[in-house]
Amino acid sequence: FMALLSASCGSSAQKSPSGNIRAEVFADKEGLSYSVTHDGRTIIDTSAMGVTIDGTELFRDAVLRPAGTRKINETYSVTGRKAVSENRCNEYLFDVTHRPSGYTYQLQTRLYDDGFAYRFILPGDGKRIVNGEAAQWRPPHRSRVWFAERNSGWKLLTYAGEWISTTADSLHIVSRQGPVQTMPLLYQTPDEYVMITEAALYGYSGMRLRAEAGASLRADFTEQEGFELSGDIVTPWRVTIIARDLDALVNTDIITSLNPAPDPELFADTSWIVPGRSLWSWWSGIDGRFMTLEGEKRVIDTASSLGIEYSTIDDGWEERPDKWKFLQELTGYAESRGVGLFVWRHWEKLNDPADDYRQMRGFLDSVAAVGIKGVKVDFMNGEGIRQIDFNTHLLKNAARRRLLVNLHGCQKPTGEIRTYPNEITREGVRGIELNRITANYEKRMRDEGHAPNPNR
Repeated sequence: FMALLSASCGSSAQKSPSGNIRAEVFADKEGLSYSVTHDGRTIIDTSAMGVTIDGTELFRDAVLRPAGTRKINETYSVTGRKAVSENRCNEYLFDVTHRPSGYTYQLQTRLYDDGFAYRFILPGDGKRIVNGEAAQWRPPHRSRVWFAERNSGWKLLTYAGEWISTTADSLHIVSRQGPVQTMPLLYQTPDEYVMITEAALYGYSGMRLRAEAGASLRADFTEQEGFELSGDIVTPWRVTIIARDLDALVNTDIITSLNPAPDPELFADTSWIVPGRSLWSWWSGIDGRFMTLEGEKRVIDTASSLGIEYSTIDDGWEERPDKWKFLQELTGYAESRGVGLFVWRHWEKLNDPADDYRQMRGFLDSVAAVGIKGVKVDFMNGEGIRQIDFNTHLLKNAARRRLLVNLHGCQKPTGEIRTYPNEITREGVRGIELNRITANYEKRMRDEGHAPNPNR
């Protein structure tokens, strides 16, 4: 249920349902800021917040007025995660007026017993440029931070880094690739774990974090000069998760709870959404029979004998002159063996927005027609606005055709699995494919008489 509470006029103090998490938001001529405590301990010291649109820093010289609060207490399910998830928090709404222009927008915050989140809702018309955000986090200095390191140009393109740690006040100098880090960042204090990330990333560029001296973090975006949006602008939620231990961290529901519920029409029937494991012939090469009917059928046989639900027809199938006949024969064979098929494609072959992504829709129609159960889309390699908009259109169009989606070479998850339950998985760890890539690279270097680069 959701119940309205009375607005607390003149006060920005906020608390979670149990009162263990507390936050305050402030406004003065310098800008908007916030702070967060847990059981009386400062978790995020006074930190900036706000958005710059069309060159105007809307958080400078602003007036903040409470506009209402409500309690949220609901349960929901997320496919493949756990039987019941809980969205239980106190939500606070503030009107923010930028004095110089008179423009008014809203700040929305939510306090859970294991975290704090905020976002901005900025009404408007026509084309607008988001130049950046003042978003800042100032976590405890005396803490250890875990971050994903990949000492190569791939660091900010995929989430295949190796998770290592450093002291919070050295994060800005620890990486050879510079001070910008991917989300999430996980801080370990003597009393709790603190994770910094974002949720509900739709129609907006994905945020990275620029580490600064003094353990501070600042918002950073792929589009350094800004990105164009139209009409009303709703930022993703800026999230601070606070967990007493790793079990509580893994089981938090904050990220999915900050996402909208699934469209009741698009997902009126979800019986076709069946999570499962998949074999993957690309990794092994199947003794030279990769992407042959005989070889892929043997992989399907293996999946069937092991009770594995899927097999993935990866990069290479489109090079066959009989590619659609090839897929149709494989799907028929797989169905007879109780196995579903995923098929791979490079995202740039689908990422033409013309005519409401006609290119994408045509491809999805074709794979659905031959009996494919899902698509593996690859090489987005970033989280700029182009990639985010593409992913949302892919998930919607796939759902309309009852197709599952495996996102690969993509940005971090921000809870999309609640809104689009047909997203079965996305690449988010340093997986075994890198073992093969690294082994092939090192062999090639040795064959050519070179020393392999250990930072690749």
